[in-house]
Amino acid sequence: MKVTHSLAHLPPLKKPISLTIGVFDGVHLGHKHLFQKLKENHGSSVVLTFTNHPAELLRNEHPFPLLTNEKEKMELILKENIDLLILIPFSREIAEMTYQMFLSSLHQALDFNHLYIGEKDALGKDRKGTPQALASFGKKAHFSVHSIPKLTHQGKIISSSLIRSFLKEGNLVAAEELLGRKVSLSKIQSGQIKAGTYRVRVHEEGKTSFSEQFLTLEEGKPFEPKNPSIITFLNTME
Repeated sequence: MKVTHSLAHLPPLKKPISLTIGVFDGVHLGHKHLFQKLKENHGSSVVLTFTNHPAELLRNEHPFPLLTNEKEKMELILKENIDLLILIPFSREIAEMTYQMFLSSLHQALDFNHLYIGEKDALGKDRKGTPQALASFGKKAHFSVHSIPKLTHQGKIISSSLIRSFLKEGNLVAAEELLGRKVSLSKIQSGQIKAGTYRVRVHEEGKTSFSEQFLTLEEGKPFEPKNPSIITFLNTME
């Protein structure tokens, strides 16, 4: 998979080109389901995502309690065998673009044939780029729009916000079921994970081995490893 941080110089890609756009925080089972759909056209699969969360700009939620940082998200998407990953910052300029403006500039740079979007998701200023609006625009711009039903688990739509709520409750089992893997964070934002003691696996950057430790999180206090590390939660200690 190729990775780029700019729309100005994109590599040549085999047609047809299938694109999806989103934050993809956590790269959970719902995201992976969408990525699989993206590859069904047997051409090139492209994921465009952002290095920051739009809520930081649109709702002034800073720092936003991300499930994955930029590096972790990139590594997780890499595992999905996507042909091209585009990582760009979500800027004020993008926030002010209508979906027509955004997709026109993107189509000019990438010349994609298919756009995949989650059912009930929306693009562009004021979220006016609904799947129906995008489908209509796509006919004029010569690309197809595929609205993919959301993946559910036990009757609930799998989403990053639902996973965050489970983490805040201390329900690691439920969070991990939706992620499809153990909860792993380089940084733990204040209030993102319920206060308490956890048995964790600590894998410091640059080292091949890891250690198991007990980690106590205090209410309202952010935690950061002393050394750059990946912290994987094994279980809660009552």
